[in-house]
Amino acid sequence: MNMIFSTKQQNYSQYNQSQKQIQTTNQNTMLLRMNRQPRYIPVKSNIEPAITVNNAEEQLPKKMKWGEPTWFLFHTLAHKIKDEHFNHMKLDILNIITTICNNLPCPNCAEHATEYMKRVNYNSIKTKQDFKNLFFQFHNEVNMRKGFPLFPHDNLDEKYSKALTKNIIQHFMIFFQDKHKSIHMIANDMHRERLSQSLKSWFNDNIQYFDN
Repeated sequence: MNMIFSTKQQNYSQYNQSQKQIQTTNQNTMLLRMNRQPRYIPVKSNIEPAITVNNAEEQLPKKMKWGEPTWFLFHTLAHKIKDEHFNHMKLDILNIITTICNNLPCPNCAEHATEYMKRVNYNSIKTKQDFKNLFFQFHNEVNMRKGFPLFPHDNLDEKYSKALTKNIIQHFMIFFQDKHKSIHMIANDMHRERLSQSLKSWFNDNIQYFDN
């Protein structure tokens, strides 16, 4: 089997608990779908940056170190799902992404991301291009809220079609499992560590449905 992660060292009691958690999250996601369309940001051919850096003294807002690997994962899954498997894998991918959103290392980010995904009408995603556009709009809405430059739609395929799927997944998992130094986040870290085993299992089982 073409696998990304070794399962020899896996703690199966933790895995089973995490697998149930993903299934519960997936069921909740299905119940929480709303009939209205998501609030799309208009896509322009040339989007001007929301912030212009004039010199080295002016810095953009600080980004979370796990933010880029997470966005790369979301975009890569949307771009690299094989066309012939899109229809039967669409809901699984959306549920996995919603699970990740609900368990991001930043509680505020997790809340905002989960609320966004709740607004998505899954039935409106009929093509792979719709799927890619969903995460483009999602990403730029977050960029706008945080004061980051907007990403031009024209650059979307060029950037993420070149991604190596396995590398992107492995890189994401490194940062997703990263532990906080705050004692208040210990429970969150332990929960995310258990959940990571289920995510690795899902990626191992489904990597064949994605292009390299």
